Amino acid sequence: MSFGRDGDWCDMTVAAYSAMIRERVNFAQAAYRDGEWYCITGYPGGNCNGEPYHPTLRAQLIETLLNPTGQWCAYWWDIQKKGRIARSRAEKWLAEFKPPVSWIPDRPIFRAMEQGRARPFFEALAYRDVVLVGPKHLEPLDAFPIREFVTVPDGSAWEEIDRICGEVDGNLKDDTVVLFASGMAANVMIHRLWGEHRNRATLYDIGSALDPFVGLLSRGEYKTPGWHENVFRQNFP
Repeated sequence: MSFGRDGDWCDMTVAAYSAMIRERVNFAQAAYRDGEWYCITGYPGGNCNGEPYHPTLRAQLIETLLNPTGQWCAYWWDIQKKGRIARSRAEKWLAEFKPPVSWIPDRPIFRAMEQGRARPFFEALAYRDVVLVGPKHLEPLDAFPIREFVTVPDGSAWEEIDRICGEVDGNLKDDTVVLFASGMAANVMIHRLWGEHRNRATLYDIGSALDPFVGLLSRGEYKTPGWHENVFRQNFP
């Protein structure tokens, strides 16, 4: 097992995702970031969004890795101290349990957003039927067409997984891309829905990449002076 950051091949990766979406090549991708690893390895507290590392969520996240349904599992590590701690805990857990999953690098869309180069991805979404699963603050989003918005509670989407998956299931079409901006519970939903609807739709954990489109600068990179007024605008379709 090797870990790393996607860095210089950001554009190539964004281009690949954009092509798959345009060409209707369906895939399911969940993301295992520092919060997910803290939860999986039994760390107390909660993530930066206020979502608790609850034992039920922990068990569900472990299930997604030990009994995968064919979803791609993306990883990413913060270079700051807390990221190194999460990485250490994750590596020990992976060495012990050896989950049978396919790992791919995470954050290509985030990286492209930070650099003002994510436009191809958002342009590609205009060719598909999009369902967005996220908190109420994303409802005004109009950067690309969204047919259906499935609302999740801030910080506790894991408590309503059955309801959310049921609403997503009822809105799936053969051309649908489901974007999940629903915290750590997104991995559980993607695991379940891909198992039930493999190759019928694209399921993608977009995380907080959409926040700047509604004026919410939720991550440190978004708060760089001049970023929102200049670099971010280049991401608009």
